[in-house]
Amino acid sequence: MGMTVESAIPAWTESSAQDLAVLAPGEVGEAISTNAVQEQYKAIVVSQIKALTVGMEGIKELQVNVDLAEGSSGLTNIPRIDRIMIHLDAEERGVQPIEDIVIDLNEPKPTQEQVLSATALEIRDKVALFMQMPREQVIITEG
Repeated sequence: MGMTVESAIPAWTESSAQDLAVLAPGEVGEAISTNAVQEQYKAIVVSQIKALTVGMEGIKELQVNVDLAEGSSGLTNIPRIDRIMIHLDAEERGVQPIEDIVIDLNEPKPTQEQVLSATALEIRDKVALFMQMPREQVIITEG
């Protein structure tokens, strides 16, 4: 057929770190390799999460940060993910809600938890299901 499919979100990044030492003493070389593997794994997870949201309406921009668990090696096994933080910038839609008006400047504003949009909740559920992790470890903020 001769068809090629191009995607802006690769499953594996095409470039690798060029500053890795060819010869390094035992533990230093292992640390360098482990860090490179962990960074590559994070990049793959970020790309996969962004791919999950392709085609969803209402998303202007998505920023993803992956935190790996302490002590997860990643050289011979898959690193454990501690949490995934996603910041969602939604597209402007219709009328935005008006914030509470404070008349007395001495009165502190009541603290209330951020209410997530339906899109943010859907992204959190998709990511948690795809990564097979509890929803509490997928933290979403909207801005």
